This record gives sequence, C-alpha cells and structure tokens, in this order.
Amino acid sequence: MSGGKRSLLKKKLQMMALTPKGTRTQQGQTIPSPPDDKAFQNSRTQKEVWECGGVGKEDKEDLRGVTLVELIKKEGSTLGLTISGGTDKDGKPRVSNLRPGGLAARSDQLNVGDYIKSVNGINLTKLRHDEIISLLKNVGERVVLEVEYELPPAAPDSTSGVISKTIEICLHKEGNSFGFVMRGGSHEDWHKTRPLVVTYVRPGGPADREGTLKAGDRLLSVDGVPLHSASHSDALTVLAQCGQEALFQIEYDVSIMDTVTNASGPLLVEIAKSPGASLGITLTSATHRNKQVIVIDKIKAASVVDRSGALHVGDHILSIDGTSTEHCSVLEATQLLASTADVAKLEILPAHHTRLPSKAQDTVRSFLNTSFLTPIVLRCLLTVGGWTETPVDVLSSAGNTTTQSATSTCGRLGFESRSWVAMLCYTNKSPWASS
Repeated sequence: MSGGKRSLLKKKLQMMALTPKGTRTQQGQTIPSPPDDKAFQNSRTQKEVWECGGVGKEDKEDLRGVTLVELIKKEGSTLGLTISGGTDKDGKPRVSNLRPGGLAARSDQLNVGDYIKSVNGINLTKLRHDEIISLLKNVGERVVLEVEYELPPAAPDSTSGVISKTIEICLHKEGNSFGFVMRGGSHEDWHKTRPLVVTYVRPGGPADREGTLKAGDRLLSVDGVPLHSASHSDALTVLAQCGQEALFQIEYDVSIMDTVTNASGPLLVEIAKSPGASLGITLTSATHRNKQVIVIDKIKAASVVDRSGALHVGDHILSIDGTSTEHCSVLEATQLLASTADVAKLEILPAHHTRLPSKAQDTVRSFLNTSFLTPIVLRCLLTVGGWTETPVDVLSSAGNTTTQSATSTCGRLGFESRSWVAMLCYTNKSPWASS
C-alpha cells in the first residue's frame, strides 16, 4: 500500500492511538472516557454481549454495528445470497444463506445472520418479502447494501481462562480480498468499541489456504499500520489499499490449562480439528529411563495444539489413537499423527513428570475442541488404574476447577486424590452470525 491517501490514513490512526486514555476529543472538547474495560465486562458478561441474554430489544440493537457493502455484479448474474424476513414474515430482512463461490460470499464482507437495512438507499423495513426479492433481482449492476451486524465480543481479560499471543502472517490478496470477514473496531459510542475481530474465514480463500488465521482472532496491524484505534470503515480502507501481498499482525487466544500441570500421571487428550488439518506439532526422540520415547519437539504458533493449551514441548507421546509409540520411530509416530481423524486422541506424559519420581498411573480424559471462542465446561471421566466410565462434574464454569474441588469429588467417589483436568470444548459457530 502506498501513496498520499495511505499516508494520511496512517497518520490519522497514529494520532488516534496517541489520544490519552482518560479523555476522548471531539470537535475541540474534552469528554470523560467510559469506565475501564474490566468494569464494563463485569457489568455485562461476554455471553450477554454475544447472546444478549436477559436484555431487552433496545439493548440488542445497541450492540450492533453498521457497515456498507458494495457489490458489482455482471448483467444477468445474481448476488449469490438468500434473504429471509419482511413485513409479512417473521423478523427483519437478514442474510439466511451465502452461496459458496457466489459474488456475496467472495466479497468477504457479509456473514449469515447480518441484517439488511437498505439496498441502494431504499429502506427495506416496510417491504414485504417478495418486494425485497424483486428489488434485489432488478437493482442493477451496482448494489450497495447497508448492513447491520451483531458486534463481536470484547477482548478477553485475565479472568476469561485464556491468554493472548501474537503472530505475524503473510497473506496474498485474491481479487479484492484476503479471504476473511472482519467486524468490530473503534466507535464514537464507546459501548460499541470492539477489537477488530475475524468473524469468518472463507473455505478455500487465501487466509484459509495459508492456514493460520481463525475466527475469533483479532487484527492488530497491517503492513505496519496499527489498527487498534481504527474504526471498521478505516480498517476496510487499509485492507483495500494493500498490495497483492500484506503482512498481518494478529492476536489469538490460548487456553489456560493449569489442570494439566497439576495432573499426577499420564493424560488422554482428545483434540478436535478440521478435516485434513495439521495439529501443528513436530516430534523427536529422547531417552528416558533407558528407553527411547517420542517427545514433542516443537509446537507451531497459532496451530490447533498451541491454541488448545493442553500440550507442551517436552511432553512424551505414549500413544496416538490407541496405538502405542513404545516401539515407533519418529517417522512412524509422525505418520500416525498425520493419519488421525477429526478427533486426535493422544495419551501423553506431561513434560514436568519426566523430571519427577515415578507415580502410579492415574489418568483423566480431556476433550478439547479449539475451533472458536470461549471454553465451555462439559464433563470429564475420572479413570483409576485404567479407563473407567465414572462421570465427574467439573465444578467451575470458567473452564478450570480447583485442587480442592477435584479432591473432594474424588473423595465422594471413594478414591484418593487423583489426576484431573477440565474438559473443554469451544463453540464452532459465531454467535453474531447465526442463521
């Protein structure tokens, strides 16, 4: 990206970043800043922000952003989207489907669930469903949609059960897009200010082929242009002015799995991944107690395993999908990893145990689905001296339990304190883009 427009925009974003946190300037006036993020998050949880649970209709609409989407279609072609709603239907006009490969999908500016307020300046709120469909079919080659969308969640805080990491990735533009939908950004109404969040990665697009970017990741900068103070419109302008290749700095979340550290023996970890996706770990061999063992040598940043927080460099891999690695070479173990199904089942000995005296083998089963967003505690299976089917409720809603609660749970079942780990999964669908 080059030229005077980019320089002006970059200067504008840098000036916004330098505005003191305690004030916001508007037309020469000094306006008190909103309460800090922590106070706001305490007053309204992320779940309420996503689902608007327990809030009224006006509050729901207050938690929406608006963007303009321009589509240029060829004569005789369609937009490739399905609209539901209308005055004679249940609900406001909204995108109910995006045809894969269609113009709307390839624009990477729309999500299923977005509300369509107007088409080329024509308000849709008082039109019947058939009138909306007719308008879209006969609107002409240039189509400007006024789109209302549910805002993405605020950035996680220290109590959310995750930590944030950053990584730089290089993406190549395809047409006018990098293959992902972005929402959020700075807003004059502080209630609506959000990080710039990736809400969808188009299958087969540039970002998907590169493999790192996931829904829920946050954009920090593009080609050195900071975006943390950019509005959604400014951020779209920066992306549009990029060349065919751009360097993105993104922030992603990693689950805090303190329970793995506290485990007293081997663990079975099940990690769900997209079909054909790599786990992102490199194996090596080492000698432990005069035996050759398979060990995690490297973990790729922002990979499925890195995001899960369950595996670490130095962990021993005892089995892969039920096949013992005791007599495997590194190549054979790597091939086993590559052949794992959509759920990879790895029995591991955490790295810290390799430096401790031998303990009785107690295991706990952990499910991890790292595809998107906030961890949801389900149930875990306590296993003593082998795999048993004794269900144990994890007591904390934050994704982690405590040694005390785990011990007391074991005590109620008549066992001594055993290894334990919270069982996590992640919602696979963006709550602000539901159909």
